[in-house]
Amino acid sequence: MKTDEEEAEVFMQVSINLFGDFLNPQLVDDALGVAATKSWRKGDKFTGRGSEIIRKTGLWSYRMRRNTKDLTVLVDDFFGKLPMRTDLRKAIPNVEAVRISIFVSSRLDDRNSSSRSLNFSAEQIQIMARSGVELAVDVTSGTEG
Repeated sequence: MKTDEEEAEVFMQVSINLFGDFLNPQLVDDALGVAATKSWRKGDKFTGRGSEIIRKTGLWSYRMRRNTKDLTVLVDDFFGKLPMRTDLRKAIPNVEAVRISIFVSSRLDDRNSSSRSLNFSAEQIQIMARSGVELAVDVTSGTEG
């Protein structure tokens, strides 16, 4: 018989988002050595829901997604892609805020319920602290049906 943990289908996403009114996404790409998965400059326009919207601030975002039950491995892989040893607000011009977002979604069948523990290693916490980031964690779970 499978445990609740084995029954759960878990999707995890980790992203880092840098914000700034004068942020130049190409400079962030160059500084970090990684291309953004999503970026824009303040004032850029896009069409959303049929109307033109003007971006209110600049954004550089990098994200990793994976179906996994091991957040620690995903976060280690994520940090391995980025040079996160110094305060990114000081190291990259025009970065006003840095946020790491972790999203965890698990789907259970109707017979099971589950709780999820999110654990960070001491090294991961130190990396986030040195990088000057804010951490946001969203956890959702639902049932098929």
